[in-house]
Amino acid sequence: MDYPGELVENVQSFAEHSDIGYNNGWNSTYIQAREEKNSEGDPKLDVVGFAYHHALGPLIDENAFYKEIMINQIMTQKTFGSDVPVSKGLFPAEMAFSETMIPMLVKAGYEWVIVSNSHISRACEGYPYSIHGDNNTPPNQAD
Repeated sequence: MDYPGELVENVQSFAEHSDIGYNNGWNSTYIQAREEKNSEGDPKLDVVGFAYHHALGPLIDENAFYKEIMINQIMTQKTFGSDVPVSKGLFPAEMAFSETMIPMLVKAGYEWVIVSNSHISRACEGYPYSIHGDNNTPPNQAD
C-alpha cells in the first residue's frame, strides 16, 4: 500500500472533526496489519515509499526529491506504526521513474521500485509497439 503524506494530512483533518466517515483511529487496522507477520515472518502490510506531496521525482531537484521521500518515511512511521521498519520499496508518483532518481533512492534506503511495464518494454530491442504490445508511442530516437 502507498499513502502519500498529503493524503494523510487530509484524512487526519477529517478524522479530527469526525467528517465523511473518518474518526480517530482510522489508521488502526493498517497499524495492526503492519505488526502482524506472514508465514515468512514479514509484516502482512508493507506501506511502500512515496513522495510526500505526490511530486514527480524525475522532474524536481534531486535534493527536493530526497526530502519528499524522507518526510514521507517519517509520516509513515508516525501514522502507521513505528514498530515496523520503513519499506525497502518505492512507488513513484504517476509511475514517473528515471535513472536520475536512483542515487537519492539508495541514500534513502530503498532497494526496489515499482516500475511500469511500459518503461521496461520501451527499453527492449525491437520495442513491441503494436496492437499486441503495450500501445505506447515508440521512444523518441533523439532520446
